[in-house]
Amino acid sequence: MIRKLNSSFCLLLVGFCVAIGQPYLGDNMVSNPGFESIKKGINGWSKTRQEFNKSVSAWISPTGGTPDLVSKDLALDFFYLSHNFGVDEAKEGKNMVGIISYGSSSICIDYREYISTTLLTALEPQKEYLVSFWFKPRFRSTYWCNGLGVAFLENLVIKEDCAPLGDLSPIFSMEEIPEVDVWLKVSFKFKPKKPFKYLVIGNFNTNENTGCIKKDSSGLGHAYYFIDDIRVSEILKEIPSSLEVKRHFSSFYFEFDAHILNEGEKVKLISVFNYLEKNPGLNLKLKGYCDEVGNEDFNLKLSLKRAESIRDSLIQMGISSKRISIEGNGEIGGKKLIPDFEKRRVDVSFFKNGDPE
Repeated sequence: MIRKLNSSFCLLLVGFCVAIGQPYLGDNMVSNPGFESIKKGINGWSKTRQEFNKSVSAWISPTGGTPDLVSKDLALDFFYLSHNFGVDEAKEGKNMVGIISYGSSSICIDYREYISTTLLTALEPQKEYLVSFWFKPRFRSTYWCNGLGVAFLENLVIKEDCAPLGDLSPIFSMEEIPEVDVWLKVSFKFKPKKPFKYLVIGNFNTNENTGCIKKDSSGLGHAYYFIDDIRVSEILKEIPSSLEVKRHFSSFYFEFDAHILNEGEKVKLISVFNYLEKNPGLNLKLKGYCDEVGNEDFNLKLSLKRAESIRDSLIQMGISSKRISIEGNGEIGGKKLIPDFEKRRVDVSFFKNGDPE
């Protein structure tokens, strides 16, 4: 079990210790946080960095390393099946990403793989943020190691080799080796000193400076970890009592194939509820949407279920059903510049009694 960190950061081992508490959070600033938005026709098991970059929406490999998209929807060839790939399950949904965080290869003594994304908005200096992600070792990973960490950058770093990004300064790095074969959640608070725009996850240390335990001699000679459900959110000072007075509010966003809000998005329900309570002369319109992945009829029904989910939550909180109207609009097509995760949403608008919706 992890016993300490390299600073005053907080670690949550679900089922093993007490959480740091649940602050009120803003929207998740990470695009495609659970890797559920993937591009069609691309085999996710990466032989080159370009294959990975083409496989997963909003994420790239910033070095010559080749992270893997691991998905229930992707067929594995004999090589991967013979080495026990396909045994592990994602933390949530169908997909996760796998990276090598310790080991060597024929082209690199200290071989590393990283994943990187551009945040939806840059971090603001002196504001406080909650950063979290889930990880677990692959079944029959040869080694378990420490060093898995997070770095934030002002400018994107792209390197062609697969050596450690040792010139970066991670804000978090595990000092102890997690000696449990389950999904664990890292969660810590962070106040940036600069307007960081990019996030990188991986082991920034050399093999010499990485502690490891050999667990399975039948593995591929690396420490291989799965990553899932990454979050960066501003910590709000208090519960939002109301949203800005306007007819159109921030949308609710959903994970792939889901119609139930995740914990971060549920915070918005409080704001919408309070605003309706303070403005009894207003009614609410909820419009559900989907991305273009999957069957059109299924997506139409899913978009309606997303709107129904938010409506039902507000009714349970005490809002009259007569004040809420919903519709499902299916897929948002023809907008290639909009990431898939932004298409999986319910738009919120308010109108006065008697006004057109």
